[in-house]
Amino acid sequence: MEAEALVTKLQNKGIIAPEDTEGAKATAEALTIVRAPGGISERRKWAKRLLTHYHPDIAGAVF
Repeated sequence: MEAEALVTKLQNKGIIAPEDTEGAKATAEALTIVRAPGGISERRKWAKRLLTHYHPDIAGAVF
């Protein structure tokens, strides 16, 4: 739920285009992975991989 709220904020700011449903979904998944239990390096690796694929322009700014 927190990830979806953040994605909505990114869409409202124009960082994620409203019609980019796949990108929004990937961003929510990446945010969920980052907040999941486990080792930080593993979570960051998978989250960055998703963001790099869907939002290469913001992936570097997030990680």
